[in-house]
Order: sequence, then C-alpha cells, then structure tokens
Amino acid sequence: MNASHVTSVFPAFLIALAIAGCASAPPVTQGAASTDRQQVDQQVEMAAAAKREERAIAAVNPENSVFFETNSAIVDTRARETLRSHAEQIKANPGQRVLLVGFTDDRGSHAYNSAIAEMRVNAVYKVLREYGVKLNRLRRYSAGGEKSTVTCSSDECRALMRRVELDYSSK
Repeated sequence: MNASHVTSVFPAFLIALAIAGCASAPPVTQGAASTDRQQVDQQVEMAAAAKREERAIAAVNPENSVFFETNSAIVDTRARETLRSHAEQIKANPGQRVLLVGFTDDRGSHAYNSAIAEMRVNAVYKVLREYGVKLNRLRRYSAGGEKSTVTCSSDECRALMRRVELDYSSK
C-alpha cells in the first residue's frame, strides 16, 4: 500500500466509524416514549386544571357571598355586616326573593360537604331573619360540593368555594 492510498482510505474509514457509532446508539424504547408522553399528558392536565380553577375563582361574586373558615358554619363579624346590607336591600324591594346557596370546597366526603353546606345556609338564613327579612322572601339550597366541578389546588380557591351565595336572580 502506498501513502496516497492510505490517505484516501483514512477519511472513508472515519466516516464508516462515525456511521457505525450512530447505528450502535441504543434505540428509544417504548417505555421511554411512554414516560415522556405521560409527562406531557400530566402537564396538559395540570394546565387545564389551573384554567378551570381560574374560571371558578372569577365566577364567584364576593359582593353576594358570605365566606366561611374550613369546617365552620359560624357567621363572623364581617359576614354579619355583609348580611345586614343585604337584609336592608331585600326589605327595601318587596317583590325580591333570594335563594341562599351553600357551597363547600373540594375536600371532605359528599355527606360531610352536604351537611356543612346546609349548616352554613341555615346560619345565613338565621342572621337574615334576625335582621328582619320575612320568611317568604328567602329560599334555601345546600349544593355542598355537588355543583363544583373544580378541584382546587390553592388555598385561595378553596376559601372562595366555602361560601353561601345570595342569588337574587331566582324568583
């Protein structure tokens, strides 16, 4: 073999080695692709859940709601002030009827959430009656967690879900 033949074969040899090296790389396995797909699916679901939570938070009307602490049906001082204002509005509009709707956060069993929602509605009803709202002007409904399709991941969302909403649109 002469020197010129060696120098012309050497680059071809390097290219062959490079190609062989690429061919010997481990192929992507089905398990790795599946794991990547699961991670993407989880990220998509987390983003969708965050959007649902944002919409649920935006849908709450704080002016027509009384909020409660976790595991509580106690109407605090701030809520009493809100209810006093609502009582005056209801009494000033003789044809107006209000539906009190109790909600809960996404924690707790169905039975527990139904019970606490009912206790909250009854507590708000009692305060409005104390402020002079006539019996026939109020209706009660304990939605518990049944109306909520939102699973909250933030404390802010859960706090907004624990409420009694005064629905003036109901007749």
